[in-house]
Amino acid sequence: MSEGAGVTNKLDSWKEIAAYVGRDVRTVIRWEQKGGLPVYRVPVGQRQAVYAFRHEIDEWMAGSLPGSLELGAALAIADVRPEWHNDTGASVESPAVPTVAPRLGRGRTWLPVAIVMVAAGLVLLIFDVARWLQSPRQIDFTSVAQITSDGTTKEALVTDGSNLFFNEARNGKVVLATVPADGGTVRLIPSPFVKAIPQAVSPDGTRLLILAYIGQEIEKTLWILPVSGGAPAAVGHILAHEAVWSPDGRKIAYVYGNALYLTDNQGSYTKELQTFTNTPELLEWFPDGTRLRFQLRDLGTRHGSFWELSFSNAEDATVSSLAPLHIDFDACCNGTSSINQEARSFLAGDELYPNSIRTIERAHRLWGSQFTSIRLKPTISDPSSLALDSNSKRLFVIGGSASLSARSLQNHWNEAYLYNRKSGEVRPFLPGIPAEDVDFSRDGKWITYTTSQALWVSRPDGSDARQINVSAGGIQLPRWSPDGRQIAFMARLPGRTWRIFVTFVDNGKYKEASIGNDSQGAPTWSPDGKWLVYGNVWCEQSRTCAIRKIDLSSGQVSTLPGSDGFGTARWSPDGHQVAALWPDHHWIEVFDVKTEQWRKLADGVTGNDLSWSADSRFVYASNPNGDRPYVVQVSLADGSVKSAVDLSAFKSMPGRIGTWFGITPDDSIIFLRWQDPNEIYALSYVEN
Repeated sequence: MSEGAGVTNKLDSWKEIAAYVGRDVRTVIRWEQKGGLPVYRVPVGQRQAVYAFRHEIDEWMAGSLPGSLELGAALAIADVRPEWHNDTGASVESPAVPTVAPRLGRGRTWLPVAIVMVAAGLVLLIFDVARWLQSPRQIDFTSVAQITSDGTTKEALVTDGSNLFFNEARNGKVVLATVPADGGTVRLIPSPFVKAIPQAVSPDGTRLLILAYIGQEIEKTLWILPVSGGAPAAVGHILAHEAVWSPDGRKIAYVYGNALYLTDNQGSYTKELQTFTNTPELLEWFPDGTRLRFQLRDLGTRHGSFWELSFSNAEDATVSSLAPLHIDFDACCNGTSSINQEARSFLAGDELYPNSIRTIERAHRLWGSQFTSIRLKPTISDPSSLALDSNSKRLFVIGGSASLSARSLQNHWNEAYLYNRKSGEVRPFLPGIPAEDVDFSRDGKWITYTTSQALWVSRPDGSDARQINVSAGGIQLPRWSPDGRQIAFMARLPGRTWRIFVTFVDNGKYKEASIGNDSQGAPTWSPDGKWLVYGNVWCEQSRTCAIRKIDLSSGQVSTLPGSDGFGTARWSPDGHQVAALWPDHHWIEVFDVKTEQWRKLADGVTGNDLSWSADSRFVYASNPNGDRPYVVQVSLADGSVKSAVDLSAFKSMPGRIGTWFGITPDDSIIFLRWQDPNEIYALSYVEN
């Protein structure tokens, strides 16, 4: 991590730590592993950096840190020789360094050892008592008040204490809205954007920091918008997928890719604070502007850890330290609030306890601070985005009332419609069944689909339905093999990335299709059934997106030449072409399997799904948002584009048009309408 001049407290490698204590590298590594020498690791760049702080090393050497040893005892740690690593992470030969033991008087060696053991026991007892006495205060929710009741889909909640700001799905767009924190009428905030996500409200409550986009791009443009309406101002040419204002409203911390940056309100400069191997998210400033808290998340496995970055000088944001919080749960949450003065933050969306809210607490110990996580039980179902007003002791939550959870679940549904291109008729597809990701077998006699992440096969009219039991989560986008005997699909096992699996339809046996651990998207088959092609998912921040194919005989994966940055791969039925999306540019390209060359086919595509016509002459894509949502048909021969189905009539209906669509054997189109309303609630709390 780069630092400004004058930062002298930090030691940035094993060599610097060893030089500071006057020992060799092997010895200090042994002290860290066996004696608790305070050394930190953080995933940065392409390796794990090691660092320590001089004052903590001094305290450890003096024996005042928990887990530290009297220096003589530390030196006498058993000479166990693990594999050692140099500063680059490469293995190095373990040097032959003799063990140094403390010199004790003859015949009375037991007395100092006994004294040390008794003293250590007393210290540990004192620490345990102090830990018990200084546990974090318990948070109890005392009442719940419903703030909104307009039945729309809401996300991305922020507040200045007086008003709440969020977005809603309305009329084919994702629009900005506001409501008083004490309740009232929801007011839309005019903006020119098709999709907008509020990130923070300025300290004076007059401006919103927002991210704007039109399709499926991960990195979005950063803007400042007056809450009363008016022309937005771009923050330079900055792209980001998360941003937050500093408490004084003069600086903006934002994330692009896997790096954390600072800029000002004009975007006149960018300052890189740190690059990580995982993705920073859930950014929170401390009220005094001296620290940033955030989570580093592996987007494939969803595992995360919380960190704090401190500034030695808040004015020019000179970084002084970066340290893990060592919170006692695997972070997996999708909503966060602001930090209050007690350094408390709230999170929602725990995968193990989806209807709970967690709070991160700082517990003060004799030797400093320690963080813990406490699971709270709100009267809100499916809590997602959170916003905190510590002055009124209210936590604002987007979710559903627990007392209405049964009705809420009934209101969360999707309905599939079939548009017959020959007759122009639109009718429900599989009425009463919330089917999605529908795929037809090549002979048209069977379909496969998912409902609530379960895998099904049936006749096209829904008869002879049978569930295929697969012990994996999040099953999506199943695809029939050319011979109709197997189905390939994407799913997740606990602690794993998205992977492609293949199941036999007759007996339900299934296996992972390939070797590796990359995040794999929807599969499609080669005409001979020997290969699968897919695009990576959750890959944008790490810049690992590409189109790849699986040799099903060996499980080996190879990359299509020139496919870096592409996604959503679909193999044509005749096997000659692979179509793919380039989300950042909103265009379609096709790959010639024989010549291994790409060519641009069409642009202006804002959806994330593709389909081929049965004769491989056309590619279908979607534009599900905006004033005129529709599915388009693109000619492979000349790239000409025409509307296949206009979905404008559905944008004014409750809910939103889904990004997935399907093509039947006669080139009719199946599309989805989602109905997933939620509301904003205020949870009052007390500290006991």
